[in-house]
Amino acid sequence: MDKRIRKYYKWFVKSLKRNDINNYKDLGIKFSNKYQELLTSDDYKEFNKYPTMDIDKIYAVIAMCLILIDTGLTKDNIIDIVNNAFIRNKTIARRLEKFLDLTPLSYKVARSWNIKDHANRVKDNSITYEYFTVSGTKISYKITRCMYIEIF
Repeated sequence: MDKRIRKYYKWFVKSLKRNDINNYKDLGIKFSNKYQELLTSDDYKEFNKYPTMDIDKIYAVIAMCLILIDTGLTKDNIIDIVNNAFIRNKTIARRLEKFLDLTPLSYKVARSWNIKDHANRVKDNSITYEYFTVSGTKISYKITRCMYIEIF
């Protein structure tokens, strides 16, 4: 099994178990098959050319949602299960964000990150900006085209 499929399969199945979904094994297999199908699609090849987009993760989320929709779960249940699959990543990001908020350099860090992210996204053309301005106290931008949206 492809390491991407194995990784997201584990995350998905753990989330299903935490949410008391009894047929987690069957849904995990369906997820693996759907995710494999998406990874070999022409659309995947088209969108995988943008390095700043984590297309593997995006397609894993899409596969999870497609599998869960067929179960008859509510939209809110589906969102909870998918969010729960990525809880580890979110927990780390939230802790880092809280830590940075406590430091006097938090804006400097956010400013540097946004400048670098902007440069990378312009370089790979995953996002087109009408404007992007950074001052000593404010970051502002307007996005005119985003490949994340184009996927859907």
